[in-house]
Parts: sequence; C-alpha cells; structure tokens
Amino acid sequence: MTLHSDTVTIPLTAIGLEDTAFVITFGRSCEDLARAIERAGLINPPVLARLPGQEAYRIVCGFLRIQALRQLGFTDIPARVLQPGLRDAQILELALCDNISHRQLNSVEQAGAVKRLLNYVPETKVIEYWLPLLGLSPSAKALESCLRIAGLEQEIKQALAAGAISGHSAVELAVLSAEDRLALFRLFSSVHLSASKQAEIIETCRDLALRDGTDIQKVLSSEEIAAILAAPTPNPSHKAEQIRSFLRRCRFPRLTRKEELFSALAKILPHAGGVRLLPPQSFEGDTYRLEIAFSRPETLADAAQTVQALAQDARLRSLFGDGR
Repeated sequence: MTLHSDTVTIPLTAIGLEDTAFVITFGRSCEDLARAIERAGLINPPVLARLPGQEAYRIVCGFLRIQALRQLGFTDIPARVLQPGLRDAQILELALCDNISHRQLNSVEQAGAVKRLLNYVPETKVIEYWLPLLGLSPSAKALESCLRIAGLEQEIKQALAAGAISGHSAVELAVLSAEDRLALFRLFSSVHLSASKQAEIIETCRDLALRDGTDIQKVLSSEEIAAILAAPTPNPSHKAEQIRSFLRRCRFPRLTRKEELFSALAKILPHAGGVRLLPPQSFEGDTYRLEIAFSRPETLADAAQTVQALAQDARLRSLFGDGR
C-alpha cells in the first residue's frame, strides 16, 4: 500500500498523545532523539491521521519524535497527514511497516502489535505473514506468547522492555493469578536473577504452592524470605542466592540435606590428599564412590586412615538415613 500524505504545520496541542491506537513504541526514551533534533532539526516529520470533522489528529508514526519536540518546547511541528478515507486496519499496517523497516521491536512492542492486528486480521494471516515480519517464528505458540505478554500489567511490561525480566519469565508469569504474578515480580525487582534463575524460582514456587495447597504469594511471604530481603547487605545477587537456596530446601528438603552433609564431608578430605568422595548422580540412590590416588606406600597409609575416619563420621551415616 502506497502512503499518500500532505506535509503541513500542526499545533502540538491538536495531537492526541493519549490516543495510542497506532503507537507501536514502548519502553523507549526520547532523550537521545531530542538531542539529535536539537542539533540537526527534524529530518523525518511524524505521520498523523486527522479525526473526521475535527481539527484533531492521531499519531500514526513518530510518537517519540513528538515527545522529543514537546520536550524541546515546540508549539507547532511539521507533519505528514494521511489523506482521508483510510481504514484503521490500513493505518495500523502503515505504522507497523514504518517501525519494522528501521528497527527490531522489543518483546512488548511485538506483543502489542500482534494484539492490535488480531482486531483486523485473521489469526492464520497474523501467524503466517506478520509474525515473521515482527521477528518471530510463524507458530501458534509464538502468537500465544505475545497475547500473554500483552495482557501483563504495565510495570511488568516496563521491566520486560528494560531487560529486567526475561521473555520466558514474562510468559510464565502471565498464566498465574495477578496476586501471584505481582508477588514474583516484586521479588525479581528486589534481587538480581538471571533468566534461568527466574525460571527456576517460578517453577519452584509453583510446585510448593501446589504441594502445600496454597498460593505463590503466601510462599513468598515467609518470614525467612522477608528476613533475607531486609538484611543490611547491599548485594542483591547474594540475597538472590539465599532465597534460591531457601526455596530449594523447602521444595526438596531431603535432597538438600544430603547435599549439605556431602559438602561438609567433602571439605575435610582434601587435607588428607588423594581421597575423593563421589556422590550418586543427582544424589539419586545410595551408592557413593571413593577415589584414592597415591604415589608411595606412605601416602596410601595416610589415605587409609582418612577412609577409616570417614566411615565413622556421623555425617556419612546421616547420608544413608542412619543417625546412630
């Protein structure tokens, strides 16, 4: 579709900044753009659509440009105004094509575009034609992920656009209740977690809530987590690891107890030299192995004493459920 427009001067007050029906941009600052316009002027005027019978206009392309111009104190701006008669579906297509022609949309922008397109375009066409143009795989799964993201609260979308939470985490959060979703989001906002650790905590909390017949927000409202978050240490990564460990102990109490006992035993062995205690894979089963490395008989004798002491250690007995 060819764009037909006239370039005219429009008062900024006549442009509806709250009307975002065709605005694709999300989570982007106009600061750099404002500096560029201040230095070189407005090179590419925004595109507007006039509201029928009114001296008022909707933004089609150039939302950030208009914000930057307003920030710079402009009262009137040059703009390209679409000729009347275009349907909303055609205007949305123009807005999308303008955006994807010069940049990669972030996850929230992709989601917003998909949701808008479904108001005008059959789902099959969105999947087959528009998803690849938006940088997504042409699949029903990708479409569903976009719709989940589009339904998230504004603050979570902002965090996703800023990279504070991962796309996978956002999609997983979207299927939870609003209370559980926001409880997890507040936790992610308080500590530093990688994408994989965010996914781990979501899964662990979901399992705990299901096992205990409760909800995630109650899992996260424990006194232990509150104490970790309130601790004076300024290191959010350290707090994140403490919370992960606590949740994992709650989810797998027997396994984590075995891991802790094993770690305590392993720490005493290097001092003897040449003796290694090896656990069963993933601590599943009760068959442990010992490795002994020696270069002379005396070293072997020392290792034998270490093995004897290990056999009598109460922590080793506890690994097998024998606390005697």
